[in-house]
Amino acid sequence: AQIQQHESQRALQEREATARELQQASEVLAREIKGWSPEVAESLRSVAKDLGAKDAELNGIRAPWIVRALHSHKQLMEMQSKASKPPAATPATPVKTVTGMAAKAAPNPDKMSIDEWMAWRNKQAARR
Repeated sequence: AQIQQHESQRALQEREATARELQQASEVLAREIKGWSPEVAESLRSVAKDLGAKDAELNGIRAPWIVRALHSHKQLMEMQSKASKPPAATPATPVKTVTGMAAKAAPNPDKMSIDEWMAWRNKQAARR
């Protein structure tokens, strides 16, 4: 009866110690992982399964650093998936054509009549 009582007390102490460890780990994770919640824990569990972890191994995790490492791995995978997507192509816009002002061609004096040539020459002399 005493042995059975000691075993039950020891089992109770182990459960209490495990509960304390889990509570402390949860507090650490809530401080260090932004938005920590059961949903985040479940998503990290799926990340660990993708890496090859078994349920028994996941149930035995007591150290917060392992969960932080899984969280970092998840963030890295999200950033890599975003980076691997090509950026959205911007539609090409046609280049605007630049036009100049219409330049006045210098009149050809050889093709002018005498009256036109005299008027042109007088205007040219008046400018100087």
